[in-house]
Amino acid sequence: FPDKLFMCEFFPADRNISLFPAVLSDSKTIVDICRFAFPYKKIFKIIDCDRPIGNNTWDINKIFFNGMGLWLDNDLHSTQWYSPAVKALIKKHYQILKQYCSIFESNEVEPLVNVNSEAILANRFTKGNKTIYTFINVTEKQAECYLTVGKEGNSVYDVYNDKSCEVIVENGMGYVKVKLEAYSVGCIYIVDK
Repeated sequence: FPDKLFMCEFFPADRNISLFPAVLSDSKTIVDICRFAFPYKKIFKIIDCDRPIGNNTWDINKIFFNGMGLWLDNDLHSTQWYSPAVKALIKKHYQILKQYCSIFESNEVEPLVNVNSEAILANRFTKGNKTIYTFINVTEKQAECYLTVGKEGNSVYDVYNDKSCEVIVENGMGYVKVKLEAYSVGCIYIVDK
């Protein structure tokens, strides 16, 4: 864990931020713009300071969508603090973030990639020829979108559901359909060939 930790909702607009290798944030926005403005900083999200998370999967999903770390507080074994559903979600997100950490830690990031959907938002994290897209459905009903995955032959994998993606090829370009339940997230991994 970093020796120095800076806590803020918004980064100060001065050079002092460079003194801190990590930031603890309590911003409540869906897209944490600081995550993308300062991709070289490790940002840990705090959901509610000294209050139980309970069954708050929405905030857990927003943190994953932004490719950020989660600040865990108090008793992990208390179902009041962390419901079984939330603990399972945290574990799943942590495993994905850990497995693909070199991509999530890259400086080549882009928030709000166009996926032609009003219900689903997407963020991009790229390192070399490998890209991770995270998705979040911000509505109370199931929604779908299409993601351009590049030229035909690229390797495309649905990391979140642990399965291969069906790539639709049109005019030499590949697309995948992303379908998300209400207020849920997804994650697609692409290797350019």
